[in-house]
Amino acid sequence: MSSQLLFECLLEEIPSRMQNSAAAQVKSYVANAFNKNNAKFASIEVFITARRITLFVDSISISGFKGPNDEVKGPNVNAPKSAVEGFLRKNGKSETDLFVRRVNNGNFYFIKKDVCSFNVQEFLKNQLEEMLKNFSWPKSMRWSEGKERWVRPIKNILCILNDEIILVSFAGIIACNVTYGHRFFSSDTVLTIKTPKDYFVLLEKSNVILQSDKRKQFILDQIDKFTKGQSLQLEENDHLLNELTGLIEWPIVLFGKVNQEKSSGLPKEVVLSIINTQQKYLALSNGQRISHFVTVVNVNNDEVVKGHEIILEARLADAQFLISQDKKENLDYYVKKLDSILFHASLGSVEEKVKRIIALSKYMAIYVPRASLIKVERAAYLAKADLATSIVKEFPELQGTMGGYYASYFREDEEIVEAITEHYKPI
Repeated sequence: MSSQLLFECLLEEIPSRMQNSAAAQVKSYVANAFNKNNAKFASIEVFITARRITLFVDSISISGFKGPNDEVKGPNVNAPKSAVEGFLRKNGKSETDLFVRRVNNGNFYFIKKDVCSFNVQEFLKNQLEEMLKNFSWPKSMRWSEGKERWVRPIKNILCILNDEIILVSFAGIIACNVTYGHRFFSSDTVLTIKTPKDYFVLLEKSNVILQSDKRKQFILDQIDKFTKGQSLQLEENDHLLNELTGLIEWPIVLFGKVNQEKSSGLPKEVVLSIINTQQKYLALSNGQRISHFVTVVNVNNDEVVKGHEIILEARLADAQFLISQDKKENLDYYVKKLDSILFHASLGSVEEKVKRIIALSKYMAIYVPRASLIKVERAAYLAKADLATSIVKEFPELQGTMGGYYASYFREDEEIVEAITEHYKPI
């Protein structure tokens, strides 16, 4: 007999960065549990969104399940006949089913368990409860009055084998055959799931896209439609795109404008850092200037876009101010301030580190044909200067990049500028 298992854990928002490892953990645990018990299945799929972890196991062969012990030990062969008859009666067997096995120094009657005597519902219940209990999260929390810890408070558990509910219990919640649609678009509509196949159809009708690759493509299609009409291109950032994909169950893509006055004079890397790293937006450009940003939200509202634009303008204005303050002093000034920045408790300040970099760089340059010792020394001397600047203190990911930008502004040699910009590579 072939069966389908559907399990869903509905909870508050799972951080995007934890979702892939959680999905892999579920798949690995269930696959190992099935394989250990000789269970056959066609496929194991795990879907994860911001609010739910879903497990779907297709074509489970229940007849293949075996318990931890498929033999039942009976009385000693020298036991009274009444004891043997009682043992057979209890297990629904006859004398022809008996066989003898030696245990320690005695011979005992044994019988084989019937395959159907294995309770698959109980097995699945135990395995899923153990998985929930022992789930490994980078960070977990307690809620309400329970002792259980999980990444976020669990709201509902759904678990069915074909059309039968498996009463998995965890954190005071007992599994049922209902789940809920999108929080806003479907007003958390209650969905009764009669069979596992119904689940996928009902969820999509309730504005939930389970598959992360479909959500990602859903976002890209909306961006592509916008960029074609505006002759723009998406600044690639796969890490951020994946993070945004994990935040929303039904992505709505909003587009905002980057204030050109506020971004004027800022290096492209600074604008990208503010948009990507600080604000978690994707950026659109015409190849040179960044003109629009992209954000993914749960609701479509013009006021939401205006709010994001105002916040971004403020961040760009902050960056302009910090850079203007930094430019009041040359890079030599910032090198002298490195003595106040600790590199390592046992290795001294960044200024001491710079001295070691200079010595090592000059030593290696001796063996490089046509290398200029003067330029090498100057590049090594200025390489860490931007660590003392205001812009890098605010945006640490710009170290090296801003050092090269300031070196160019103060008219350092092009080779020195390039060396400062690239000295963190490979990243």
